Amino acid sequence: MSRRYLGDHFDVHTGGVDHIKVHHTNEIAQSECAFAEPPWVNFWMHNEFLTLGEDKISKSKGHVLRVQDLVDEGIEPLAFRYFFLQAHYRQQQAFTLEAMRAAATGHRRLLAHAADLRSAEGTPDAARLVPFRERFRTAIGDDLNTPRALAVVFEVLRGEGLAPADRRSLLVEFDAWLGLGLAEAERREPPRGSDPRIDGLVQEREAAREARDFAAADRIRDELAAEGITIEDTPEGPRWQRK
Repeated sequence: MSRRYLGDHFDVHTGGVDHIKVHHTNEIAQSECAFAEPPWVNFWMHNEFLTLGEDKISKSKGHVLRVQDLVDEGIEPLAFRYFFLQAHYRQQQAFTLEAMRAAATGHRRLLAHAADLRSAEGTPDAARLVPFRERFRTAIGDDLNTPRALAVVFEVLRGEGLAPADRRSLLVEFDAWLGLGLAEAERREPPRGSDPRIDGLVQEREAAREARDFAAADRIRDELAAEGITIEDTPEGPRWQRK
């Protein structure tokens, strides 16, 4: 397959760390003997595991998470991408719903800032953009150091020494790499219901979260989900709506 689509020699081959010792070693031996063009691949990039509790997430073990599972929890799929970008690809990550909800909150804040800048007027100052662009590209060039790249994004959002048009230009440019939806972000106010009983349960869940009683918070969320109620945790506090 690789020869058909990429030729006898190509730049990047990816895979999980568990493929290093056997599978990828065999690929190298077979391909370099067959094509007589060492090195067969210039760069190997091996990602660490995403773990669920004490074990890695694996189809063979039945530990499969679907994007739809996140959507059912009220989490946008791009928040899952943001979750991964917060860590280096060679750093093991642990999946929990609490961690995903925190990532979803962070992603929503990014989108809100980006949406506020869509109407920025004026022309970006090329000289002011240079140091931020260089730091971002240096981070990406450092073995895809996405946490450092995100740190530059937050620098831009703080806007020190930058005009709104500068910030907008940089966010659009950076999002071509990050793919977080910043370039087309729009300010959205999720619809909110009104029901004293549900309001009380949402407040009870929020108190449980603040007390780090996540089991109780998840139980309340599940009870409301069974009634067709979804909760969205926003920077201004939780909002609920009926499906």
